[in-house]
Amino acid sequence: MSEDMTIQSVRQLTEQLRRTVERHFPFVWVRGEVGNVSRPASGHLYFTLKDAEAQLQCVWFRQQQRQRGSFDPLTGEVFETPPPAPEELLRQGAELICAGHVGISSYYLSHIFKDRTGSNFVEYLTDVRIKHAMELCADPGLTVRDIAERSGYLNTTYFCKVFKKLVGSTIGEYRR
Repeated sequence: MSEDMTIQSVRQLTEQLRRTVERHFPFVWVRGEVGNVSRPASGHLYFTLKDAEAQLQCVWFRQQQRQRGSFDPLTGEVFETPPPAPEELLRQGAELICAGHVGISSYYLSHIFKDRTGSNFVEYLTDVRIKHAMELCADPGLTVRDIAERSGYLNTTYFCKVFKKLVGSTIGEYRR
């Protein structure tokens, strides 16, 4: 790990990933089979769109359902009569073409991260930070505070506590 590497917070990384995805896919059309439809008390509609190889988790927010009027954003249809209820459009197993904005929530990104790596993002980030701190310990010109800050910790006391918990020794013992 290079010494000038910036270690990001969970929030910073998820925001950067969200902006990247949304910049490259500002508005999309996608076709898939509807599955796992649910409508909790919030009024939002949650469903998956899937094909033989992949699936997307989708949400149709309550406010957007109310704004659709005689135009259906899911199919592009223009209705001469009142449109069908959202639940009718999202029948289990129906094939559907959706249009919308792509977005990734930090909760969903954390869930996917844990599925792929076996640890949650905070645990992974903590491990990366402490490994970086261990490398920085080799430089006798750096204070504990310098090492903490360069490893992404603003609170030196907390850094020392995390370091000892993960490494099994204090930072002073480790540097000897």
